[in-house]
Amino acid sequence: RHQKSNEHTNNSNSDEEWIKQGEQHGERHDFAMYYKVSPTNQITCRLETPIEPQLLIPILAVLNESELYPTWIPQYKVPRLEVVKSEKLCQMGRVSQVILVETEVPW
Repeated sequence: RHQKSNEHTNNSNSDEEWIKQGEQHGERHDFAMYYKVSPTNQITCRLETPIEPQLLIPILAVLNESELYPTWIPQYKVPRLEVVKSEKLCQMGRVSQVILVETEVPW
């Protein structure tokens, strides 16, 4: 079910291939989700979805507040899904940053 993507990014792990976790196309949602696992077992996720032009600035503003993720990202007791930590590691521009998000998951 998982597919490797031939797309690469400009980060330091660009030699690793993204694995497609899944995708959905429909009236309400069009997205594709990818992940890759580093040699140290760190998981990096990428979500691709079209955004309406008038929503771009509001979405970037919300995503830029990475330290507040635990206050608004949905968290569940069953199945367990919780943001434990959200830390901005580096700010390279107004909307370009590297963040560390740690979650608790049921597996």
